[in-house]
Amino acid sequence: MKRSIRARCVAAWVSPVGELVTPEQALGGDIALVAPVEDWFDAKAIARVDVFAPDHAAPGFVPLPNWPRPGEYYASPALAALIDATPPEMLGNRYGTRVGIIGADHLKGPDSLVVVVGQSPEVLAHRRHLVAAETAKGKPDTDSNSFRSIAAIGAVGMLFPVLLFVAIATKLGAASRRESFSVLRLIGATPRQIGMIAGIETLLVSCVGTALGAGLAVLFRPLAARFEAVGASFYPADLDIGTGATLTIAAAIVLSATLVAAIGMWRADIGPLGASRAIAEKPARWWRILPLLVGFGLLFLGASDLLDENLAEWMGVTLFLCGFVFIMIGLVVIGPWLTAHVGRLTARLTGSAAGVIVANRIAQAPVAIFRSVSGLVIAVFLVTLFSAASSGVVSRFLTTETPNRLPLDALLVGLADGSDSPTELVGADRLVTGYTAPGIGNDIIVSGADFGALGIVATGEADSYYRIDLVLYLAGVDHDQFAIAKVPFSRADLTPEVLIARTDGTLRALETARTALERQTLWFRAPMTRIERNLAGPNRLLKELSLIAYSGALITILISGLSLTVSTLGALIDRRRTFGLMRLIGMPDKTLDRVVFLEAAIPLAGVLAFSIAAGYFAAYLIVRTLTEDLSIGAPDLTYFLFLAAGLFGALAILQLSKHLARHMISDEVVRFE
Repeated sequence: MKRSIRARCVAAWVSPVGELVTPEQALGGDIALVAPVEDWFDAKAIARVDVFAPDHAAPGFVPLPNWPRPGEYYASPALAALIDATPPEMLGNRYGTRVGIIGADHLKGPDSLVVVVGQSPEVLAHRRHLVAAETAKGKPDTDSNSFRSIAAIGAVGMLFPVLLFVAIATKLGAASRRESFSVLRLIGATPRQIGMIAGIETLLVSCVGTALGAGLAVLFRPLAARFEAVGASFYPADLDIGTGATLTIAAAIVLSATLVAAIGMWRADIGPLGASRAIAEKPARWWRILPLLVGFGLLFLGASDLLDENLAEWMGVTLFLCGFVFIMIGLVVIGPWLTAHVGRLTARLTGSAAGVIVANRIAQAPVAIFRSVSGLVIAVFLVTLFSAASSGVVSRFLTTETPNRLPLDALLVGLADGSDSPTELVGADRLVTGYTAPGIGNDIIVSGADFGALGIVATGEADSYYRIDLVLYLAGVDHDQFAIAKVPFSRADLTPEVLIARTDGTLRALETARTALERQTLWFRAPMTRIERNLAGPNRLLKELSLIAYSGALITILISGLSLTVSTLGALIDRRRTFGLMRLIGMPDKTLDRVVFLEAAIPLAGVLAFSIAAGYFAAYLIVRTLTEDLSIGAPDLTYFLFLAAGLFGALAILQLSKHLARHMISDEVVRFE
């Protein structure tokens, strides 16, 4: 089995699930126990598993040679190096004495921060998620329909521009060989034979290019492995998809390029005198909107409540994956229809010679005109989709102080039942206890004297207690209001629930206080800052996916730029004789420049707004399908930077094409022999 499959599955042991153990069973001391913990250092997540096992128990679920005893731990190589480079009071003292290193085969990647800590039954009995080791099994971070669906969207989103690029590049090669093929037609070759010859030529070139691409993929594999996903970077072997898969992908690319070249040259119907008989395009009809409507319909159905509850999760994911594919196809299909309408509008509004030529060209060949900008249209759609879907995630991780929220320099730890709060703590300037009482739900009760230390903007009586919403208090974003209600409780009526430690905000003070909290208190949830709590659990995975999405958007922009370059060159080669005749009858070079520029700029501008709207609407439906916790926000600066980069690149390519047109169009291109 490949390392990429085996290690990713084995690494799931850091998230154990299984039969839960009661505190009474844990205190018996005759059951091997495992408890996952979300620990942190400098806002970096540490996958921690606290364990206990009776004497001579086999390691079993935990992939270690021996169970660590209380006060001992095993660490991953990356965490061991971090512990050795950090003062012990900031990190190492949390875990005790290191007795071994966790093997690489049991980790996600070389920078995984993982630790297995031995604990006593008395400590583990207070944990909320305590699992019997003999029933435990690993739950991978990727073991969810949401993650698989998002990964599939990213794969399709980056594959689609690549396929467009292959098709456009193949047409460029065919256009550059048009004169050679006309000689073959002159000596008796049929259009079908011309198509076969073009396909064979493309086959040979594609094999060489595919082999070169596979070699470059192997060469750059160590660099690509440094990209982080699901909490860690990759080992280079993780990116080895195997010989069989590589050959299958290579064969698919070569076959698609060959078919596109063969069919394209066959349909071009090159004449024996070097001219290509123009094939009139069929008018772009309204039916071209149907694939897009089907795509949005599938997304809407997946996001609705119309599905059976038992089928809603997997059926909803399947529907929006299919819907996403239909939308991508629909944008390409509807593009010529929208381009044709833009051409009609241009014909009505223009008053220049260049505008009239462009409007008539668009009316005659909307498919060919849109093809040149289709890559960039898809890129804008994907960038908008990625940005909109990520906006609700990124908004959770604001790093600014917010009134009525847990201060950024504070740690909050969930106290176990019956735990006593320490009166002082190394690294902490102030300790504040939050209490619970019967009937208050998720709220906590604090003293009015502690409002200032808690960052609460209100005036409270020092000898009174107040109820606050703990969920809103820990939220990463501001809310319209923050309810603070006085409650008729005395200290004797209250039970300690959380402990909040204020520090001076430095890394040393924060981590020293965290280590002291973990050692001096009985807790059911490890100390975290507000930012870390908002990064915990699925939120961290969602943030990583948002970063991956922007990386995919960058790749898409680059591919679309190449597609626009190649398609522009192909259009110039195809129309050299037409442009040459225009110059022969007296068309100024400036008018020719405007024609070349407007033929790409007008359809791009006409379809751009539609592409952005489609991206936002698709993102809204997808996010609604995956989770109810997120919402679509306004575009951020990163989105506009990506959009500006794509448009700037397009303008630069179009400006360059104007100069190329002058050099490519000479008097010889109008000769007929």
